[in-house]
Amino acid sequence: MRMRYVHAVLMTLLTALWSIDARARGADAPRSDSSLRPTLLGEVDYRIYPAVEEGLSGFALARLRPGLVLEPVGWFRGVTRIEFAGKNPVILDAYARVSPQPWLDLNVGYSKPPLFASFVHEPTESLLFPDRGSVVSSFRVRRDLGVDIHFHPASMPVEGWVRVGNGNGSALGNDNALPAGYAALDLVFGRAHVARQGAKDKRTGLRVGAAALYERTEDREGIAGTTPMGFRYYRPVIVSGGRALVEAHLVGYLGPLRLSVEGAMAREDRSRDTDGNPSTPRVELPAIMSQGLSTELTWTLVGPLREVGSAPLPDVFFPGAEGSLEVAARYDGMWLGKGADDVEPGGSHGGAFALKWWPTNFLAASLAGYVTRYHAAAIERPDALWSWGGVLRTSFFWGS
Repeated sequence: MRMRYVHAVLMTLLTALWSIDARARGADAPRSDSSLRPTLLGEVDYRIYPAVEEGLSGFALARLRPGLVLEPVGWFRGVTRIEFAGKNPVILDAYARVSPQPWLDLNVGYSKPPLFASFVHEPTESLLFPDRGSVVSSFRVRRDLGVDIHFHPASMPVEGWVRVGNGNGSALGNDNALPAGYAALDLVFGRAHVARQGAKDKRTGLRVGAAALYERTEDREGIAGTTPMGFRYYRPVIVSGGRALVEAHLVGYLGPLRLSVEGAMAREDRSRDTDGNPSTPRVELPAIMSQGLSTELTWTLVGPLREVGSAPLPDVFFPGAEGSLEVAARYDGMWLGKGADDVEPGGSHGGAFALKWWPTNFLAASLAGYVTRYHAAAIERPDALWSWGGVLRTSFFWGS
């Protein structure tokens, strides 16, 4: 049933996009290259866990993402992707982007909201670590159904977004009667200012900014604590009411080095239905606060300088080529569920190291190791405050 639903959604979207394409050809000249192209990302892991309670060591398919990108004219882009990761396939992307001006984009559909610079600007295949920083993974809204305006003028060192969406992360609809609001504003200089001609040739660059989200939730899980290997060590309480999230970020480039610092703070209201009658007021409970911080330093040892949104890839592979080689170190700190006497707080401190090699522009191999110390032991491992793990990953990717 789920596969038939995914197939129906995919075919409906493609039909709609081809309809738009037919009308657009009368208003603008078609592109000289292929307007419809496939995309693919596949990642296969060998994972090592410290205990069976956290996971089973061995091979695992991290993700498989087939998709299609439609660009019949320069001002239109339609994207649809499905992700196979876990028990059931899910819709990952399903959106259309219209650019009435070179500095202005209008996005409609199921896509990334503008929270966290590394998440917005760095696709999965360009990451050095097999995972994103803990603060990004736990605090972000992975995808959201909505509409946004994105402005990125080449003549000014500024970039911003305003978005209205559901906020619940589902591609099918909202879980309450009110939308969520997003806003983000960045200052960008040098290599980070991708809208400016020649930015990728700069040796230095800086992106600094902040973003915010506000929404109303109804009986939804709060922010959870999860290790980079996917083990949930902190189980959140149910939140209901206002939910406010603020994140700040800094990404700096200096030759082969890149420093990324991202922090977030969230306030989640709580309430309880004590009589089962929806017409009576709920009992208000103390709100909870959560914070997180991730800092990552990347060094390109071999290969061209890293560009925003892409890996330091050589153009072609040939025998004897070194490809591109990077190393990185990261710190993750999480402080969760604070501020309410009836809620047990939790969190963690962690460190990670990674090495990644790109022999060509469609293949990569990486090795990562993690160490995490919990503030309080997880229910599944009541005697353990420390965790560790390792991932050896092979990735293949095509299109964007």
